[in-house]
Amino acid sequence: MLRKTRNTVIMAVGLLLLAEIALQIRSQIRYGQSVFNVLSNETTYVFNEELGLKLLQPDHEIDGSQAVIKTNSLGLRDEPVLMPKPAGQYRIAVVGASTVMGTYTRNNKDTLSYRLQQILNENSNASRTFRVINAGIAGYSMNTQRRMVERLLSTLDVDHYVLYTGFNDLSGYCHTDSESSDEADYSLPQLTLPKWLLSIELLSKNTVALRTSLAKQETLVDPNLVDETQFREDFAGLALSLSATGKPVLVVGNARAFRRDMPYKQQESLSETARYYKSCFDTAGLHELFDRHNDIIREQSIALGLSYFNLHQQLPGGSEWFGDATHFSVRGTQRAAAIIAQYLRVDLKPPMGAGVE
Repeated sequence: MLRKTRNTVIMAVGLLLLAEIALQIRSQIRYGQSVFNVLSNETTYVFNEELGLKLLQPDHEIDGSQAVIKTNSLGLRDEPVLMPKPAGQYRIAVVGASTVMGTYTRNNKDTLSYRLQQILNENSNASRTFRVINAGIAGYSMNTQRRMVERLLSTLDVDHYVLYTGFNDLSGYCHTDSESSDEADYSLPQLTLPKWLLSIELLSKNTVALRTSLAKQETLVDPNLVDETQFREDFAGLALSLSATGKPVLVVGNARAFRRDMPYKQQESLSETARYYKSCFDTAGLHELFDRHNDIIREQSIALGLSYFNLHQQLPGGSEWFGDATHFSVRGTQRAAAIIAQYLRVDLKPPMGAGVE
C-alpha cells in the first residue's frame, strides 16, 4: 500500500514537472520570457540603483513568436531618446504601467506611444515633429510612476505629459496587512511556491469563474466601504509631481473591457483577469470600484488644473478592443491613441513663427 502511494505521488510530481517544463518552453517561444531567462541571468527587468526604479534590461531585445520587445539605453520599450533634444521636436511622455508599456502589442510599433506619435506627426506642421516617449513599465504603481517622472523623465526635456495610471493600485484592497498587527505571530511559517511557476498561475487564472461562483458573499469586499485614503494620497503625489514640472498634463481615465450594459455572461468572461488580480471583488463590485476611483482621478486632476477625460466613456468595450479585462488589444491601442490625440491637440500650441489656421 505504501509503495503504491509512493509511486502515485512520484508519477503525479513527474507529470506536473513535465507540464511546467512544457509551459516554460511555450512561454519562451511565444514571448521570449521564462524561467530560462533567470537561469541564464538574462532577466527582462533590472533594478536601477541610481534611479531607484525597476526598468527593462537596457539596449536589449526579447524575441518571441508572439511579441518582440526592444529597449533603449534608458530601459524603456522605445527608440533611443536623443539628448540634447533636436530642434523643432515637441516631446511628449506617456506615463503608466503595463497598458502603456504594451502588454498585448506584438512589437514596439504597436505600442500606445508609437501609435500616438504616428498620428500626431501625420497631422503636424512641417516645422515641428512629435516624439512620444513610452514611459510605461509593467507592474508600476502610482508611487513608482511618480518616481519615474521625478527621477528619469525630468532629465529628458519633456514638453508635455500624458498620464494613464492603470488599475494596479486597486489590488491592495484584497491584501491583508499582516504586518500591521501588534500581536506576536507564533504560527508555523507557510511554505510558498516560486512565483515563476506557470502551471500554478495557469490553473489559478483558468478557475477564476469557478472560484468566484463558489465564494461566499461575506468573503467579498464591498467597494463602497474600502478605505480610499491611500489611493487619494498616492494619486495626489503623482499629480502634484506632474503639475510641478510646469508642463501641460493630460490625465486619462482608465478604461475596461466589461460594461454594465453587456449580458451578464459576457461581463463575467471579460472581467476574468481583473477578478484574478482583485479576487475579493465580483464583477459588479469591480464596476463600482473602477468608477469610484476614476472619479477620484478626475476630481483631483481638475482641482490641480490638469486636463482630464475618461477613456472608458470613449473607447468601446469587448474583446475587439481589449486583450483582457483592462489591457488594450492592438486595434484598441490604435483607437485609444486616436482618441488621446484629439484631446492633446486642444492643449498643443502652434510652434513659434507658425501661422494659425
